[in-house]
Amino acid sequence: MLNITIGKCQISIYQPFPDSNAFWCETNWWLSSPTPPYCFVTDNYCLFINGDTIINAMTYHKIFQSGYISASCPPPGYNYYNNYEGAIRQDVLLKKVFFILPSNANEELLYDFNLGIGDTLQPSINTPPDYNYISSIDSVLVGSQYHKRFLLNNLNDTNYAIIEGLGSTFGLFHKIVLPFESGSQLNCFNNEGNIYPVNSSCLFNIGIFEINKSILNIKIFPNPLISESKIISDYYFKNATIIIYNSYGEEIRQVNNFIGQEIVIHRRKLISGVYYLKIIEDSKIISINKLLIVD
Repeated sequence: MLNITIGKCQISIYQPFPDSNAFWCETNWWLSSPTPPYCFVTDNYCLFINGDTIINAMTYHKIFQSGYISASCPPPGYNYYNNYEGAIRQDVLLKKVFFILPSNANEELLYDFNLGIGDTLQPSINTPPDYNYISSIDSVLVGSQYHKRFLLNNLNDTNYAIIEGLGSTFGLFHKIVLPFESGSQLNCFNNEGNIYPVNSSCLFNIGIFEINKSILNIKIFPNPLISESKIISDYYFKNATIIIYNSYGEEIRQVNNFIGQEIVIHRRKLISGVYYLKIIEDSKIISINKLLIVD
């Protein structure tokens, strides 16, 4: 979940969607094996705007995605770069954002920031179509500006919301549904230095593009962790650094001068939850992996 700065008042100035220099850095995970031995697959990635296109005589901003997919079971993880995910446009007067998928010639409504309390979210991101409606509206700080935030009735948590000029805390294109055996979350948003959450390290924002392509086979076993787990790799690390972050992007532990192909991570006082392990060598991010800790 996200740690956010809240403004109790509403604002009347519309904060539009960005049209350039924007990143939505997210995590998508799913359980590919529902029976033991469990296999968790994690996709850490950033979506970003890169250029415009004309579709049906209207201008759209093209959205691309680069990331790293890893799993707690074979096959090994892999990187991918600059996958075209679709295009978006906004109508500032109507306070609406539309999108077109690569496989579709017709646009759909992605976000409607003109909704009021009691209005139902649009079907493109609402699962099922009438699941969520707006329960209250306040504002939240994005960089130095307050943006209107639409809270949702069924989720009952201020970390789950639609935010003007940004999108959903579940991710730019993801359906809004509580995680069970799969889920998604927005880790951070950055538009020309205006960052959400404002105290986020935005750890995927630059690192996702620096992952070394030659190092693909990095495993954490067991995962979920109960008392201890091992990081195992075919690669021989030299003076690497391992940083553990909690789900808010806060650094909670660091292991320096890691040498070799295997290291044990002890739970110690870590509470159950979702964590991220980032491995750095020679000032480059080698791997970002999701770690689940359970009791």
